Order: sequence, then structure tokens, then C-alpha cells
Amino acid sequence: MFWYVAIIILLYMLYPLIYYSLFKNGKLYWESFFLWMATTFTFNAYLKNFESEIYENIEIATCRIPVFLCGCLSGYYVYFKKNLSYSFYILCAIFALGSYYICNNEYLPILGFRYTYLIIGISLCIVFAFLLSIVPF
Repeated sequence: MFWYVAIIILLYMLYPLIYYSLFKNGKLYWESFFLWMATTFTFNAYLKNFESEIYENIEIATCRIPVFLCGCLSGYYVYFKKNLSYSFYILCAIFALGSYYICNNEYLPILGFRYTYLIIGISLCIVFAFLLSIVPF
């Protein structure tokens, strides 16, 4: 019941390490971001395939780590008032549609549906944010 608080405390303890590996001298290092994401996915894939009993108990927490990493990245863009490229929005729309297709065809990705839902959620948030930014209010 208190797993969420524990994972948040752990991630915020790691935040200085994550931040300094992602941003140096005001510049974003995408390689570092993808390395953090790949490490998270690899860790979860290993647990799911070789330590499934452990994975079933902690996957609800470990699958939230990519969301935290995306939040770190989003914070950078918001704080420095940077814009994303149009190709990034198109890529997010493609990811959302692809994830939706996977879920509707009951195809189980290597890490299960939780990561597929993660991709849908983040991608749709970015696409909707873009669409709302171009609508005059």
C-alpha cells in the first residue's frame, strides 16, 4: 500500500544523479536519457523473464520509473521554455496509435501491457498538449 511513497523517495534520492547525467552546462544529453530508459527496460525485462515471482510483486513500482524520467525531461523543457519539434509530435502520435493497435489485438509485448499503456499515456498527453497549444482561447 505504501510502495508509491517508497519509490518516490528512492527516485528523488537518485534525482541529482539523473539530472547531472541528463543535463550538463545547460545542454540536454539524449544519449543519457535513452541509456536510463534502456537500463530500466532491461531491468524489468530481466525480472519478468528470469525472476517472475519478484517481478509480479514489484512491477507496479518499477514500471513507473520511465514516467519519472519523462517528467525529468519535461521539467527541463518547461523550465527553459523550450519547444519540441513537429517531428516529435508526429512520432508521439505514431507511438500512441501503435500502442493502441497492440492493445486491441491482444499482442503481449515482452514487458506486458503496462509499458504499452505507458507509451499511450505519455504520447497522448504530448499530442493533446500540442493540439491545445495551437487552439486559440
